[in-house]
Amino acid sequence: MKRIFFSTFAKAAVLPYVGGTIFHVLRLTLGFPIEEMPDELDWVVIVVGGYACAGFLRFAREVRFKGPGDKLLYLLVIVHLGVSVVLHAYSLIVGHHQWATVFPRGYSYFAVFYFVVLGAYCVALSRRLGTGAARP
Repeated sequence: MKRIFFSTFAKAAVLPYVGGTIFHVLRLTLGFPIEEMPDELDWVVIVVGGYACAGFLRFAREVRFKGPGDKLLYLLVIVHLGVSVVLHAYSLIVGHHQWATVFPRGYSYFAVFYFVVLGAYCVALSRRLGTGAARP
């Protein structure tokens, strides 16, 4: 079971980053109101993002990092996924997404950038882990 978790957690993280990128692009191009995001999106972030974040936490000591930049990106993924899971769970508990209105439409330009960067990092990490980038 540990091997399956180890080989899939970084792959799982890619889904919320691809979805988040698409969401923010739609917000920018179509003016989609952020507070009207569907509850299904919350569930994807909670389940898939939670699984991925748990893997990032669980296997942090087993990853061979390429340097401080690699460690920083790894930490940013943990923080971003963890906070996202909490906020999306909060949305389901309270029944609305009003908290998201603190992010103005222009924020989505920045969000697209960091979603792409963190998603690409997760793809690269997944490939590295598949080629033995873990401690013996």
